[in-house]
Amino acid sequence: MENKKGIPKIPKVILIGGEEEFLKEDALQKIKKDLIEHEFEEFNYNLFFGKDANISTILDAANTLPFMADKRMVVVKNADQMKSQDRETLFKFCFSLKETTCMVLTGGKAFLKDKSFTLIKDAKVINCRPLYESKLNSWIIGRLKMAGKSMSPTAIERLKEIAPKDLESLSLEIEKLACYAGKRDEISIEDVERVAGEGGIDNIFDLTDAIGRKDAGGALKISLLLRREGRKPHETIGLIAWHIRKMYGQAKGFHKEEAEKGLELLLRTDSYLKTGRIPENGAIEFLIINLCKSDFRQRVY
Repeated sequence: MENKKGIPKIPKVILIGGEEEFLKEDALQKIKKDLIEHEFEEFNYNLFFGKDANISTILDAANTLPFMADKRMVVVKNADQMKSQDRETLFKFCFSLKETTCMVLTGGKAFLKDKSFTLIKDAKVINCRPLYESKLNSWIIGRLKMAGKSMSPTAIERLKEIAPKDLESLSLEIEKLACYAGKRDEISIEDVERVAGEGGIDNIFDLTDAIGRKDAGGALKISLLLRREGRKPHETIGLIAWHIRKMYGQAKGFHKEEAEKGLELLLRTDSYLKTGRIPENGAIEFLIINLCKSDFRQRVY
């Protein structure tokens, strides 16, 4: 049975449990994308955390009719951390949940064995176990395709050897590698050796910190170290861009306007470099000096 958008009907209660945090968050975001119109998210999406949430507030949200939409989505992360009495109350409430509400409850490894929730009638269960070795390669290839990149089997094996084992960290390494590769379709084993894993990007963080302090001299010295490491200008530009986007995406690094100005300057420098308007050896120096002169600032927390 499908809804009017042609999307399979979403159950009233969805339980997401398991050890792999990345898969849990990925599953949650897919449900949200299918269910909630972005322009009405503020009105139709409620997020609570089990350890701190007030059960009455959760029930009030679940009883509220959606605004200009068919469904409201109420999420309780770490529902297994709720007080036992509150878990029992929520369990009973789910049996009489409105058709207009989708209740999504997440928890850890033992969550899906918790009788407070597993007996909920017609609940959909999503078990996010760690991927077996055979499925991990397919997952990495899929993430690479999303980034428009590919890697040889040898490079994939090397990435698995030196990168952290959890999927969130692997996804982050793939994102870094995609930025580092720039226009190249294939990420090489040399790219993996240079960028992935512990210590592969330390000087980039030092460089962005120096730029954030408007320390042009310090940033230029670090850029020289990067050049001596064999980093090409376009590779450094890609990694600076990755760092800015990551910090802004985490809402703890850059103001939106500052991030946009920084990325615009990075794109301009990259364009100048490709068209020969700036000599290769001077591209990063041009970028650093202009970033340090602009309103581009890093907020430190």
